Amino acid sequence: ENRPAELIAKYIDSQLRSGNKGGSEVEVETLLDRVMVLFRFINGKDVFEAFYKKDLAKRLLIGKSASYDLEKLMIAKLKSECGSQFTNKLEGMFKDID
Repeated sequence: ENRPAELIAKYIDSQLRSGNKGGSEVEVETLLDRVMVLFRFINGKDVFEAFYKKDLAKRLLIGKSASYDLEKLMIAKLKSECGSQFTNKLEGMFKDID
């Protein structure tokens, strides 16, 4: 039941990693928009948040993020979808590394 939430988080992680062989930021942004459509249908948003938070921490700590702008864009998308309560910890992670 929680598998879709985990898989969506892992897919986003793969797209936001610096080793990603994907295209431009615009293409990744389009992909993130599509992922958000799927995200609306998953039940385990808390499960998604746990996986996403762990993956984001890894990307930030070991410098594997393809783009901080894309990371912040994704958090903004999550915020507009789920509210600021959902993204407080994620936004805090950026403040911690600055």
